[in-house]
Amino acid sequence: MKQPPNKGTPRPEKPEKEKNYETYLMRECTKRDWLCLKGLVQNRKGWPDRTIITTNRLIVFCEVKRPKGRIAPLQTRTMEMLRKRGIPAFIVRDKEDIDRLITWIEDALPTEDVPDPCH
Repeated sequence: MKQPPNKGTPRPEKPEKEKNYETYLMRECTKRDWLCLKGLVQNRKGWPDRTIITTNRLIVFCEVKRPKGRIAPLQTRTMEMLRKRGIPAFIVRDKEDIDRLITWIEDALPTEDVPDPCH
């Protein structure tokens, strides 16, 4: 006969889902009136999950992973290719990483608006 599980033993914590971190990132971007787009480039494997576009012309690419999520070699090469061209590209693995990313973006924002050359 099977013994019932020990009720005093806590269950191991389930790892947070990547989607939870994406939702948190989107919420933080929305608070600041930034766009946080998913799947902007659909025909290229290895492209970062999210493209953040701020109100002051800064574009940042962000790959969202769970804390122990694996980065595929193609994703690593894509991130390196973006950085080599001077484009901010980050990997975030938890809410603290997202908070640091948001702070970095806020500190990097240009202080003047983009002039509209057509008007």
